[in-house]
Amino acid sequence: MSTPPLIALDLGSTKIGCVIALPTEDAPGYHVVGHSLTPYAGSLPTWPQDPLAVGRTIEQALAATGFAGELLDAHVAMSHPALHSETVQA
Repeated sequence: MSTPPLIALDLGSTKIGCVIALPTEDAPGYHVVGHSLTPYAGSLPTWPQDPLAVGRTIEQALAATGFAGELLDAHVAMSHPALHSETVQA
């Protein structure tokens, strides 16, 4: 059974960053096979509060990486200037 890709998403206040990496075959670790930085559609004055807009932007960020394999789960971080003293896990 092959190891699934490692997917990292950074949900920011203005855009979503995405990196997809696959395990290396000859050494421990991963190599990046795709990445993207996708802004939210329209201008948002505060943290995105529309879950559908966030979901669409996540889908666009994943598609923009160019990775065509199966994606099962992801590591997610949230970044926002107001969160500087908080730790968020999803």
